[in-house]
Order: sequence, then C-alpha cells, then structure tokens
Amino acid sequence: MAIKVNIKKLHLQKSIDEYKNGLIENGFTIIPIEIHHLEYYTNLPQNPTHKDPFDRLIISTAAVENLKIISKDEKFNLYQDIVETVW
Repeated sequence: MAIKVNIKKLHLQKSIDEYKNGLIENGFTIIPIEIHHLEYYTNLPQNPTHKDPFDRLIISTAAVENLKIISKDEKFNLYQDIVETVW
C-alpha cells in the first residue's frame, strides 16, 4: 500500500496503520516477508508479459504459505499452475 500511495496510484482515506488494525480486527493475519519467500521468488519462472516485482513477491509468498490470492488483476492467472487466484 505504501508503494502505491508513494507513486500516486492509491489514495487512502485512513493511515496504513488504521488499515492494518482493521485487517487484524477482522481476522486477517499480516505475513512478514521471510527469507524462504525470497528464495522462492528467485526461482519463480519469468513470464515475458508480467514483470511486476511486487506481484511476483505476492505470488511467491502465497505459494510458500499455501494461500490463495484474491485479486481482480488477470496477470495472476499466468501463475495458475503455482497458486490459485480467487476473483
């Protein structure tokens, strides 16, 4: 969120900390980036039509943690053999 705010692709009505607290209050878990996520990232197959490093980190983290990705971004479909995307 901070990166999107910084590059003016997202405008927040509240602070990032308030969003974090709201997620936790609603039963979500904040997953820290760990070395095993980064190790997976370095071996994630490259896709010539999708080079977004942050999306690839999300994909790597979801794969390692055996989680589904919730997104409307169709680029995640390029990795359906690695991780399941929920629309």
